[in-house]
Amino acid sequence: MLFNILAPAVLKNHYTAGFSKALTPQSDLHVAAMAASSNSVREPNPLADQSIRIEMQQFALEVGYSYRF
Repeated sequence: MLFNILAPAVLKNHYTAGFSKALTPQSDLHVAAMAASSNSVREPNPLADQSIRIEMQQFALEVGYSYRF
């Protein structure tokens, strides 16, 4: 649990969607999105008399352009 403070990867479910669209015969537009639902973890702290709770939620949007030559 103490390592999760530095790298809080506690997500369980994520949802993704994306598409590509040809703009010309040589170029494409790409769009993708990701959402990870909120999740938390609670564990006792082995170094002190306390409880540690970590929560994480993520959203991402990606836009790309490709050109073939």
